[in-house]
Amino acid sequence: MRSKLNFKTMAFVTSKDMLNKYRPTLTMDGNQYCLLAGQDLQVGFAGFGSTLKECFTDFVFKAIENENRNEYDTEIDDETMD
Repeated sequence: MRSKLNFKTMAFVTSKDMLNKYRPTLTMDGNQYCLLAGQDLQVGFAGFGSTLKECFTDFVFKAIENENRNEYDTEIDDETMD
């Protein structure tokens, strides 16, 4: 019997993939946790939250936005090169 992937399982896999891909650093920024991917916010992105869970969730959403933005930019670059 094959097991079904549910939303929680897919979200966990995506989250783990994002952490492995971007290798963010965890710091405190004032009273909030910060997971930073990249050297700084000028060249990278970060997730923030008052708890580790909020910070992690925000980071995953920002990572997905970053992935989508990079795919869109590549499509535009490919079109302008033709």
